[in-house]
Amino acid sequence: MTNPAAEALVTAKAQAGVVSRGAAFFLDAMGTALLVVGAFWVIGILGTVLQASRLVAATHVGSATFSIIVTGTFLVYCAACWRLLGRTAGQALFGLRVVRTDGRALKAPACVLRALCYLLSVIMLLGFVWIIFDSRRQGFHDKIARSVVIYDWPQARVPGSAP
Repeated sequence: MTNPAAEALVTAKAQAGVVSRGAAFFLDAMGTALLVVGAFWVIGILGTVLQASRLVAATHVGSATFSIIVTGTFLVYCAACWRLLGRTAGQALFGLRVVRTDGRALKAPACVLRALCYLLSVIMLLGFVWIIFDSRRQGFHDKIARSVVIYDWPQARVPGSAP
């Protein structure tokens, strides 16, 4: 069942291009990496202060393990943000919102599927290049999850007008 009003919203809003989406991705990825580094740092400091050698040892991981932790954190962050807010922090800075192709909010399974396919899009890069050539500016992950990324800036309120 489709919702004509929601589909009209998606059609009326401009689909986001590869530059704004790429910049938002970069900010989210760097933010996630910094969050994980910060968490490791705090755990290491606590382990040192509390003289808990196991806690300190837990922060000494190899680069492969660290990459897996950052990637997992990033995927969970993206899926949770898309489900709860419709956008990540990076996407919010660029006025982007992720919605279903019919304009409604993504459901949890679609958010998880999109996050997993997002990873494949990053690994293959083709998933993001696809955005340039697609008429709806959908990447591989959008096609699979049946989502689109639209510009959705908050409406400016004119002083003296009704809310």
